[in-house]
Order: sequence, then structure tokens, then C-alpha cells
Amino acid sequence: MGLTLLQPCPESTVALFGIPGLDILKVSADDGGVTVLVQTPPALVGCAGCGVVATGNGRRIQVLRDVARGSTPVQVVWSKRRWRCADSGCPVKSWTEVSAQLPARSLLTRRAAIWACVQVGREARTVAAVARELAVSWHTVMAAVRVHGTRLVDDPARFDDVGAVGVDEHAWLRANATRRTGYATSIVNLSARPARLLDVVPGRPGAVLATWLDCRSQHWRDGIAVAALDPFRGYATALGRCLPDAVRVLDAFHVVQLGMGVLNSLCEVPAT
Repeated sequence: MGLTLLQPCPESTVALFGIPGLDILKVSADDGGVTVLVQTPPALVGCAGCGVVATGNGRRIQVLRDVARGSTPVQVVWSKRRWRCADSGCPVKSWTEVSAQLPARSLLTRRAAIWACVQVGREARTVAAVARELAVSWHTVMAAVRVHGTRLVDDPARFDDVGAVGVDEHAWLRANATRRTGYATSIVNLSARPARLLDVVPGRPGAVLATWLDCRSQHWRDGIAVAALDPFRGYATALGRCLPDAVRVLDAFHVVQLGMGVLNSLCEVPAT
């Protein structure tokens, strides 16, 4: 599939579908959604190997999914320029242009990949639901979540301004005839509004939590005034050792759960 030379679309179209650094040539719609044809603006390009001005060497088409418009899927068709070095002795020979907004070999535009990560991470939508909206596979969306989410997880600033933490276990794998229940420990920043997940570590023994707390700086641990936990002695022991000055409280969910359990036992009618 190739693109003939077209004039860029009006500014109103660019405002609606525009991607930085790309000219929109055509927008069309059918039962499958909206298709946006794009190319980079004309410019002199030098060879990265020798600096000689490159000459055109045809085009290559890359098709990516973009953020949907309402319930309508959008795909971007990029007519990528291929370049050839005019110096026959240059080892570079030829290459295809690249764009940070349309990553090579990607099925999603950069903004669609970031949007997918936000939808799964911040908005708590399922990967499958986001994949359906973008009209791509589950694996494509999950790959975008890993790529863009890893930078957020690795950002040390996410541990800033934490004065209260919450700790709870989560069963991520139920037991069956061949395996035990798999548990993970979740640590939450209760100072944030809304509360923000800080980390998830495999296992639920108190040693798991203690190891995680020991990896934080003493200054960080000294700043924790309150620690909420479920009624599990292992967590209480770890918090008592690593955060001795923090006030330990049972979280509201488990307090209500324990209270309702006692109330139910008192209200049980003896069997006759």
C-alpha cells in the first residue's frame, strides 16, 4: 500500500487527530472505524554515517492503532520514507525514518500505548476491555502496560511524602490438588488521596514485609506515623521491629469483618 503526494489536511483535522511531527494527508471512515493517513513533513536528511544529503528510496507502510474516538476504533497508516546514502562508499547504504510517536514494529501509537497503561493502572480497567476498545489483542495492551508502567514503578519519587502505610495480603492463586495458595503482600500509601499502591511483593510471612521495609532508608521509615494492617501477627511483628514509633491500627475492613463474625456467632440459633 502506498500514498500519492497529497496536501496536508486542514488545521481542524489536525486539531482532532494530530500527532506531533506528522502531517495528516487523509481521514476516511467505514464500518471498521477511522483510518488516518500520515507522513512526516518534507525535509533534508543527512546520512548518519557520513553526513551526505540522502536521496529518496521509496516508502514503507506501517499500520498502528491509535486512541479510539468514542466507541470508534482508529488506525494510523504511516507512509514511512526510505532513504539511501548518495555516497556509494558509505557503509550505511539505506535506512527507514523513525518517529518517537510511531515506534518501529509497534502495533500502537505512543499516545495509545500510554493511554492503555493509564486505563489499566490508574482507572483499574481490565486489559481485555482496553484491548477491545483499541481493537488489538490482550498481549498488545499488556506489553504497553509493562513498557510504560515499568518507568512509573521504577520512579523513586513514588515513595515521597508517605506518612501512613497500609499492609494486607492478597491471594492471587487459589490452591488445588497440585499446588498451595499463592499469596502476595501489598503495601499502600494511605497518605495519598486516593490511596496509592506502593509495591506488591511475593509471599505473606512477616519476613517478607520486614525485608521490604529494611530496603527503605531510615529517614523514610522515621516518617511513617501510622501503619494499618490486617490481624496477622507476622505483619505486626515486622512493623514493630522496623517501624517501632509508628502507631499500629487494624484497618477498617478487618475490624468490621471481625465484629460481624462475633455478631453472627451470637445470633446463631441452636440446632434442635
